[in-house]
Amino acid sequence: MRTALAVAQASCLWVVAQASCLWAAEAPPHLKDLPANTWVRIKPNRSPIARSYSGICYGEGLIYYFGGGHGSYPCNDVELYDVAANTWTQATEPEDWRQADSWNHLTPEERKHVRNIGGGSGVALLSPKGRPLTRHTYQMQCWFPEEKAFFSLMDQLWAFEPAKREWRKVLDKAPRGRDVHTWNLAYDPDLKTLVAIVVGGPDRAVYVFDREKVAWSKRCESPVTAWSEVHSAYDAARKRHVVRAGRKWWTLDMATGTTRFIADLADAWMKAKGRDKPPHTESVSIAYDPESTRTLVLIKGDGTELWAYDPDKDAWAEVKLAGEPPKGTTHWGLLVRVPDHNCFLFLNVLGVQGGARADGLFAFRLQPTPGR
Repeated sequence: MRTALAVAQASCLWVVAQASCLWAAEAPPHLKDLPANTWVRIKPNRSPIARSYSGICYGEGLIYYFGGGHGSYPCNDVELYDVAANTWTQATEPEDWRQADSWNHLTPEERKHVRNIGGGSGVALLSPKGRPLTRHTYQMQCWFPEEKAFFSLMDQLWAFEPAKREWRKVLDKAPRGRDVHTWNLAYDPDLKTLVAIVVGGPDRAVYVFDREKVAWSKRCESPVTAWSEVHSAYDAARKRHVVRAGRKWWTLDMATGTTRFIADLADAWMKAKGRDKPPHTESVSIAYDPESTRTLVLIKGDGTELWAYDPDKDAWAEVKLAGEPPKGTTHWGLLVRVPDHNCFLFLNVLGVQGGARADGLFAFRLQPTPGR
C-alpha cells in the first residue's frame, strides 16, 4: 500500500512538474523568465500612437487599443498588440475627424457637430467607412469571449472582431452617462455577458446585457452619482465586481443585485505614508489577480505604486515591486492581466493630449501567495 501510494504521489508530482515546464516553455521569450515582483520593460516592434483618456483591454492573446480625441489622437484606427509575438499592428485604416468638412456622407450640420465635439465626448455619427469616430474610451471596452470580439460602449454598443478586423454595430441605444466618462463596460464570467455601470445622468444604474434579445435591462441602482470615471475588476473567487466610481470603492454582486462600500484606497495610502493629502485616485488602472484573489490597482503616489485590496480583511496594502517602474500615467485603465502567462502588462503612456506618447510596455509577475 505504501509503495503504491509513493508511486502515485511521485506520478502526481511528475505531472505537476511537467505542466509547469510546459507552461514555461510556451511562454514567449520576453515573458518567459520574469522575476517575481519586479518591473520589466518590454520592447515590442514599435509603440502605438498614444490615445489620451483611453484604456486598453485583453482578450485571447491580444491587447486592444482604441480612442483619443480632445486634443489627443484624432483618428479612429484600432491598434492590436499580439502578446506572444510582441508586435503592434494597426488593424484598421485611420480616419481623422478633422477632415469632416470633406465627408460627403454627412450633412453640413453634422460636419459642424463633429468639429464642435472635437472627438473627446464622441458622436453617434460615423466615418466614411461606416466606423465609429474616436473618443475618450477610459474603461468602456472589454473582451466578450462568447462573441470573440472586443465590445465598446460608446454612443452605441459596438463590437470589433479581431479575426475579421471589422467593426459591427450591435445596438443603437445603449445606457451611458450624461458626461464623457461616467460609465464603464465589463464582462461577467459567471453571467457570461456584459455589465454596464453608469454613475451619472438619467441612465444612472447597473445594467446587464441579454445576448438572445440583444437588449439591456436594469439590474440595480448605482450606489453613487458623480461626475467621475468608472473602473472595475471582477473578483472571480467571490463572484463580484470591485468598482471605483464617485470617489468611492464598492463591490457589485450581479447575482443578488447588491452593492457594498469597502475600504478607501486614498485613506489607506495616507495612513501608510503618514500624509494628510491623498494621492489622485479618481482615475486608476485596475486588474484582478486570481492567484492571490486580490484586486490590484496602479496609482501615482510617491511615483508609480501598486496596491492590492484584500477583501478578507477589507484592507489595502502596497505591493513593493523591484526594478525601474514605468513613468507613464496610471490613469484611464492601462493595466491588464495576461492569463496565459500569469503576468500583468502595463501600457506606458507619457504625457497627455497632444504631447502624449506611448513608450513600450512594462510587465510584472507576482510572487505566489503562500497558502493560496
